[in-house]
Amino acid sequence: MFTTFGKRLAVMAAISVFALSSARAEQVLDLTAGGSGTINGGLFATTSIQPTGSGVIDSFVRFGQGSGSKDIVAGYNTDGAFQFDEIGGAFTHSLLLADVPIVTIGGIDYREFRLDINQTGTNTSYNLNELQLFLGNAGNLTGASVDANGTLSFGSNANLVYDIDGGPNGDSGVLLNYTLESGGSGKGDMVFRIADSAFTTAFAGGAFPYIYLYSKFGDPNANNDGYEEWFTVGEGGGPPTITATPEPSAIAMVLTGLFPIGLAAWRRRRSRADNASA
Repeated sequence: MFTTFGKRLAVMAAISVFALSSARAEQVLDLTAGGSGTINGGLFATTSIQPTGSGVIDSFVRFGQGSGSKDIVAGYNTDGAFQFDEIGGAFTHSLLLADVPIVTIGGIDYREFRLDINQTGTNTSYNLNELQLFLGNAGNLTGASVDANGTLSFGSNANLVYDIDGGPNGDSGVLLNYTLESGGSGKGDMVFRIADSAFTTAFAGGAFPYIYLYSKFGDPNANNDGYEEWFTVGEGGGPPTITATPEPSAIAMVLTGLFPIGLAAWRRRRSRADNASA
């Protein structure tokens, strides 16, 4: 059992550490108990934003098969033909970078995306394995190629802005808990932020104004329920939202990466010491 000091340290840090997935070689940021972290420059955190759900949020990509009929699901937004497990109607469509809200943290502007997942109440864990962002020259791109590492390419029609597997952390993912924040479909589960400066080169003077977000879920904790969807706050409702004050979890993200491994080691030593004295 933690000492009072240990509990306070854990709460103040609000840091989730990386662990190796038993089924993959990727490093996994564990957010099943809440918190935040960074992966290859991207900021990830659990979120309590609500309500979301059908008819409340304006998702720009929704995908997955009903009742968990596929273990692994994937998709990206487009006005063109669907390539993976995307769901049509008004739920999957093109998205302009100009419509993605900006949140300012520590004087740095970030573009913000939010995620709502679905799992059953008995098997609530869910792995996000792939997350890639592109800037495209049209809103109806489709037929992307996929290389051996799982990275998409739209050729000369789109520029890669972010890859969860690309950077010093290498092959990475996020482990989520469906009931932690949501308690059911209709509330957000995770927020993903990427520095606005990452889009500068890829934007190429305005020739690539469309955002493409590709994600894949289900290894090793498989899809077992309904769809997943990505959305932005205020998407389709006017100019980006500028937020000067970050939510508490965002403050913790600034610290993430400074001492996550050290904190994990401290927790293990503290737990062994407490067990020995029990």
